[in-house]
Amino acid sequence: MRMRISVQEPNALPHLPSAMLGYMHVRMVNLAQKIIRLLERHRLTQLELAEKIGVHQSTVNRWTKGADIKPENLIALATFAGQTVDDFLLSESVEATITDAEASARLAEDLQVIGTVDPEERKDLEDLVRKRAAAARGRLGRAD
Repeated sequence: MRMRISVQEPNALPHLPSAMLGYMHVRMVNLAQKIIRLLERHRLTQLELAEKIGVHQSTVNRWTKGADIKPENLIALATFAGQTVDDFLLSESVEATITDAEASARLAEDLQVIGTVDPEERKDLEDLVRKRAAAARGRLGRAD
């Protein structure tokens, strides 16, 4: 699943104010710009950021050009930035807005809610997190 805000049906146009249509397009451009600012802020190359969040360098390159970002990668970017996904999507700032402890608590709460609604999806997400964590530990040379 990819996250991109776009008008899907012509009959949706009357329901969206024209100002909102322009805002949605600008928001996606700002996301690419925010990733570039995040790279600059942390003095990272695209390859270094890609390694930190578990994607390929070409994926980060595409994001900086405005390509779609999968939800799990959006979560990884927001986590790396120390922000909630909402803050990452809506704020121009690249500064951290939450502490590691708050992020961990929110993740645990989110998994609890997902597990209540769909236990299988929670298992899938936990497996994804474990795989990403194992890959990150391997890059860090840790066997935790």
